[in-house]
Amino acid sequence: MELNRQRRQISPRGIAQGWREELNQNIIDARKKITSDKLQMLFGTSLKLRALREDQAHLSSQVGRKYHVFNKIGNE
Repeated sequence: MELNRQRRQISPRGIAQGWREELNQNIIDARKKITSDKLQMLFGTSLKLRALREDQAHLSSQVGRKYHVFNKIGNE
């Protein structure tokens, strides 16, 4: 958004010096980076987080079962 605002406000001198083209390229690069980061978050980090949460749930259930058995033995 900021890059678009800057592009709209560029002076004639800035246009003559090639700033508009540079800003246009910066906008394209920023959009690509944002898309790449979103994809990484959705399909990279989120999948890893999901796997870690599943592992955590599995380990918690194992600890819970062992604790239950230990308590049962101790109360007999």
